[in-house]
Amino acid sequence: MVCNRAAINPARLHITWSMLIDIPDRWCRQHGYRAAAAIGGYIIQREGEPTILAALGDTLLWDGRQVNVQRPVP
Repeated sequence: MVCNRAAINPARLHITWSMLIDIPDRWCRQHGYRAAAAIGGYIIQREGEPTILAALGDTLLWDGRQVNVQRPVP
């Protein structure tokens, strides 16, 4: 349930260990991207744009035009 609530915000998605694997995929599809699970995170891409690598702990941000990754500060 907690991971489903994290996907409610259309502008932000924090990727966590407890998140179901399809949550980031559905969130990305809402914004016109494809996401594939990879070791330790996700590979995200939209036609004509460079590939985005998002690791566990990163936050995906939608700015109204494209998805960006915000990495946690160490």
